[in-house]
Amino acid sequence: MTERRGGNPDLRDVVDRLEEALRGPDALSRVRAEVTELRARLALPKVDVLPPLGKPVELGHVARFVREVIVRAHTRAGRVVVAPLVPVIGLPGSGKTSFLTTLGHILAEQRTRYHFPYEGEFLVEPLSLAELVRSVGGETAHAEVLRPWILDFGWDFARRRYDAFLRHASWPPRTAPALGARFLVAQVKKDGAPYARLVSVEVAGEDLRPIFRAGLETDPLAAFRAVASEETTPSSVAADSLDRATGIVLLVDSTRDPDRRAEAHKPFFELLARALRPRAQTSLRDLADTLAAEERTGERRTLEGVLHRLRRSHARFGEEACVELEAQSLAALASALEPEAPVDRAALRRFARDLAAVDDEKALVKTIGKKLAAGLARPEEGRKTPELTAFDGWARAAARLRGVPLEVARKIATAEVAPAPESFRSLRGLSIVETKSDVGKPVSPFLLADCGARLEEIRAALRLSGGDVRCYESSVVGYAALRGARWAPGPYATQTPINVLEPVFDLLGVPRDDSGP
Repeated sequence: MTERRGGNPDLRDVVDRLEEALRGPDALSRVRAEVTELRARLALPKVDVLPPLGKPVELGHVARFVREVIVRAHTRAGRVVVAPLVPVIGLPGSGKTSFLTTLGHILAEQRTRYHFPYEGEFLVEPLSLAELVRSVGGETAHAEVLRPWILDFGWDFARRRYDAFLRHASWPPRTAPALGARFLVAQVKKDGAPYARLVSVEVAGEDLRPIFRAGLETDPLAAFRAVASEETTPSSVAADSLDRATGIVLLVDSTRDPDRRAEAHKPFFELLARALRPRAQTSLRDLADTLAAEERTGERRTLEGVLHRLRRSHARFGEEACVELEAQSLAALASALEPEAPVDRAALRRFARDLAAVDDEKALVKTIGKKLAAGLARPEEGRKTPELTAFDGWARAAARLRGVPLEVARKIATAEVAPAPESFRSLRGLSIVETKSDVGKPVSPFLLADCGARLEEIRAALRLSGGDVRCYESSVVGYAALRGARWAPGPYATQTPINVLEPVFDLLGVPRDDSGP
């Protein structure tokens, strides 16, 4: 497509981003799904989204306003602004209040106090409930009754708690179940333009237990939907937020015994694995069919898109960062070309360097495309039993291209999926954060008893949809000091949060600034 001059720069930006997306794997179906969702979310909200005046406001009224007005893509200053819902959840004692307080404080203060490893200049604007209410025909009185329930993430919620507690080397108190649910909203600008409206929800850990227990039921999804359908309890609001989430940040207390961690979180992983299985099965088959069709026509747009992304990553971030970020794709393509060759880090660096050295991507695909496709679809090494019909060569190619282990992809492809309403339909990422890593003993969630297989399936499902599972070791203060028998934050001047912002911004796909200080 020829380069455009003049016109609306924001429209040009949208077109450029769509063109870029079309070069990626499974592009048409992904762009179509995003456009459909965006149109639905840009539609005018219903007239009954405002809370009633003259009688007590209930949690259900507030949740409906948040769902229909705040968590909605919208236009502002001529730009489309996304409104990702990213719940931060965790069982009692996992450190949710401290994590949310520190996260909001980082958003408010940014580079004036903290390491902020992301490209561009970010600014968190004060939340104007009155403006949001007016946008749907409401009055000032509506904003006033919503104000106790909907807080400005950085200013109303985080700064007050940070100044009252962490600044004085003490932990914020736990969220009490009696507090109910509150919504935290951050309006973010990037490089002077509206960028995103980040929304999370604060509930007590006790109110999350019914959601986790749903994974223990015979039909976890039915149990989860039953919790979400109540609409008027903190548990139902949390469940509905998870069901609509773009990304989920799950906090795991690293000071707990690993067996207790496994027992506590296994049900939630079972719930997510069951919920994502139908989508994963469809995504795997769609990509397999796309690869087969492209091989018949000789176009191979999907492979071309993957090669373009790898070359762009190499040019943008350099060789080491490219290998770190794109290890799965590099290994899949390198093994497809030379199945017997090693795929250690040195080999991946050489492969990335060779790809970057080629000037013409289309010529590159024409040269190695056929061999790449055959290598990706090759039979599994060492497998002695006949392959299942549902997991043919193109399904193997799709799995390898998305970095999904064949045994996990085979399980997804051959699973019996009962018809049911789709849950977690917008979910694209899961960040698992092991909190209190400075005083606890972090263990990879994939190594927790009975959790690994479920997490592998969740990761596979998200990768097939263009997302991923990421794990972090986190501390909200950098290190804690032992005072008597209890750990407390170190002095204010020494507090250096570790992996608090990253689990959220990585979910949102905000580009990292790897240029160094």
